[in-house]
Amino acid sequence: MNKLKAIIFTIGLSSMNFLIAGETAVSGTNAVSDAATNMLRGNAKFNVVATVLVLIFIGIVLYLIRLDRKMTKLEKQINQK
Repeated sequence: MNKLKAIIFTIGLSSMNFLIAGETAVSGTNAVSDAATNMLRGNAKFNVVATVLVLIFIGIVLYLIRLDRKMTKLEKQINQK
């Protein structure tokens, strides 16, 4: 269970860094990435992309938690036999 908490904590930190880095990416030196970032922000597509990514990560975390519970239940059944 401690490994699961560590995984969730790591995913949470990385997603926060991604969202924070997305806000400061406009000051980069690459003109192409600046233009792409400005276009995404201007059309409000950046928020949609960030929201979809966060939802995908939440789905993966919930799936891993459910899978961990099922595996723990199966391990208990095997150990009881």
